[in-house]
Amino acid sequence: TETISRVLARFQSAGIIQVNRKKVTILDKDKLKDVVQINSGFKNITLSPQFLFLLDNLTLGMNADIPIYNEYFGSQITRTYSVNFTFQYKIDTD
Repeated sequence: TETISRVLARFQSAGIIQVNRKKVTILDKDKLKDVVQINSGFKNITLSPQFLFLLDNLTLGMNADIPIYNEYFGSQITRTYSVNFTFQYKIDTD
């Protein structure tokens, strides 16, 4: 498996961070007892924008994976896109 990632982070304003990430992944076909498995391996390019909102002890985040290019070998289950939301709260124990 080869994965190449390029990340660009930018501070939009106080407390807001925008991250743009491009990821290229190449996975060769699997071999089982020297027999190439037909329905394995892929090449894809994914754009993954992310926003983080930073408050005092609270971080809210949203990111997405948007496939730009997909090439799957054989028949495989694939996703069209995904979205993720995060919530983090820091508890001071001092």
